Amino acid sequence: MTLQEAIDKVKRVKGLYAYESDYEALDMAIEALKRDVPVKPIRMTTPRRTKFFEFYDWKCPVCNCFLAYEEDGKHLILAHEKSRCSNCLQLIDWSNADDT
Repeated sequence: MTLQEAIDKVKRVKGLYAYESDYEALDMAIEALKRDVPVKPIRMTTPRRTKFFEFYDWKCPVCNCFLAYEEDGKHLILAHEKSRCSNCLQLIDWSNADDT
């Protein structure tokens, strides 16, 4: 079973069998499962400029938290050497991020 199938199944259970008192717990389970589905980070289109460099920020698509910056459009510098957002714990898919 994939994560998306598990999410869909919990949603069906919520709609068919759950008591109203269980809704909050089921919603929390759905949100926790969604955080384990990798999503691509968002590259900001407007650069930050210093006297010598341009930096493009990369942000989490879920909570908009800063994840990394791109130096002169060449190299990604990660804020935390992890594959999750430090704020919302969303799993981040960095594959092909250096190709942009």
